[in-house]
Amino acid sequence: MPNFYDPDKASPNNLYSASFQFDRFTQNYVDWAFFWECHYSLVPINLPSFLEPNASKILSTGKYLNVVQQCADRYELPTCEELVYNKEHSVFLDKIDQAHLYASSLLLKLMLQQKELKEHLKSVKRFFLLDQGDFIVHFMDAAAAELRKNSEIISQLRLNSLLELALRTSTANSDPFKDNLSVVIFQFDLISQILMVLRAGSEDEPDNVLPIEDKNLSGLEAFCLDYRVGWPIDLVLNRQVMDRYQMLFRHLLYCKHVERLLCK
Repeated sequence: MPNFYDPDKASPNNLYSASFQFDRFTQNYVDWAFFWECHYSLVPINLPSFLEPNASKILSTGKYLNVVQQCADRYELPTCEELVYNKEHSVFLDKIDQAHLYASSLLLKLMLQQKELKEHLKSVKRFFLLDQGDFIVHFMDAAAAELRKNSEIISQLRLNSLLELALRTSTANSDPFKDNLSVVIFQFDLISQILMVLRAGSEDEPDNVLPIEDKNLSGLEAFCLDYRVGWPIDLVLNRQVMDRYQMLFRHLLYCKHVERLLCK
C-alpha cells in the first residue's frame, strides 16, 4: 500500500481558498476519512460460500496484517493451518477468530509501542483541548496584535514563529510531538466549517455548493492549529478526526478569548 499521507495535499497552506477547501471536504476529505474501508475490497467470485458470514472479519484480519507488514520493525506470524470445509462450523470459525485476534493484537502493539499512539493522543488533547494549556495563554499574549488584524492580511509565518516560541516557553516544551503542530488560517468561520463537514458526507448535498468566504474575519476567528502525523497513525488521527478536533479548538479558543476580556 502506498503512503496515503501526502504532505503537499494535506498542507495547511492549501486552506486559503474557500472553493479549494470545499473540494477538500467533499472529495479528498472523504477519501482521507474512508480510504481504510475503500482501498480494500472483497472479490465475491473468490469467496467460498461457507465463509460469507465471516468475510468482513477475514478482510479486517488481512488489513491489519498489511499495516503490520509495512510498518513493524519485526514481527512473527503463527504457522498457517489449512482451512477446509466442515459441517461443524466451529472448526473453521475458531481458526478465523484466532487469526483475527492475533492480527488485531499485532496492530495494537505496533500502534502503542512502536508508533506511540497514546503519546500522540495525549499531545492532541494538550494542544486542541487546551489540557495544560498555558502555551495558548503565552501565545495569545504574544500574538494579540496579529490576531486583531483582518484574516486577509494576517501573517501565517509570524504566527507560526510565535506559536513555536509559546510552545518552547511553556510546559508544552516537554511534549515530544510539539513540532507536529502548526498554524492554519481559515477563510470561513467555525459555523461554516461545521456545515461543510456535515455536507461532506451527505449524498443529498450538490457538489457545486461552495461555502461562503468571509473576508471580514478577524485573525482570532480565522486562526486554528493543525497537527500532522504519518502512516499508520493517520488511521486513527485521520483528516476527518482532526477536523473535529479543530472545531473544538476554535470554540475553546474563543472561550479563552472571552475569559481574557472579562478578566481585564
